[in-house]
Amino acid sequence: MNNEISTSTINHFTKFDSLESIIKSKRFEPRYCKENVNHVNWRKIIEVTPQELETIPDFAYPMVCFTDLPRDKWGIHKKKYGDCVITMTEEWKIKNGLMPVIYLIPGSFVADNLMSKCLQFAWKYVNNLPTDTPNRKGHANFIHLLLEYIKPYKDDNQNFYDEREWRFIPWHGFNNGSPMSLTEEEYNNQAYRAAADKHLLENKNNLLWFSFDDIVSIEVPSEEKKQRLVKMLADTFSVNTQFAEGKILLPSID
Repeated sequence: MNNEISTSTINHFTKFDSLESIIKSKRFEPRYCKENVNHVNWRKIIEVTPQELETIPDFAYPMVCFTDLPRDKWGIHKKKYGDCVITMTEEWKIKNGLMPVIYLIPGSFVADNLMSKCLQFAWKYVNNLPTDTPNRKGHANFIHLLLEYIKPYKDDNQNFYDEREWRFIPWHGFNNGSPMSLTEEEYNNQAYRAAADKHLLENKNNLLWFSFDDIVSIEVPSEEKKQRLVKMLADTFSVNTQFAEGKILLPSID
């Protein structure tokens, strides 16, 4: 029995067509993902009454998501995100600045006081700046900087803490004019979201590059997909098929 609750390596779950794109391009590409941010006390942050803030806003942040769950805990993740899993080394994870998310319990002391107070200070500071202040938008980004690495501990349908999520946030994009966040309205506008994703990817520093040696393993669901991937790895990274095959796993049988 495996007693690990986390691994030093990092895993990305996806479907096979997306996996092929990742391998062929030798990179992971961030996309804007909508996040529920009701784990912080927005009414305290912006100092309004419940009647003035009827709904909690959602935002979308650019990211690539990973997990450090050990292999025997992958089942639920596969059903939700895809049955192909690419595992990267610990060295690659650290070199590229991936970070585990912070899980908050809504209504807790940390959520309602420490985190809300930090966001409140940022909110007040930005709102008191003259509109022509240089880098005013950059100061506003501090609010979203905190939120990008925070998730609620759970909601009515899911315990997010069980996902053991790590994130890559493409910081270079924000210096290149890409928004740090999209509002829910902007995110739901498919054309607007596609344009934001495209602009983010125009700067190669926003992309999460990797080499053949950065890959620990890749699990695919069938022998047929394994053979397709062996050829693709060999061709893409100019390695012999024996080395490529050594990276590919089929699902374990318990």
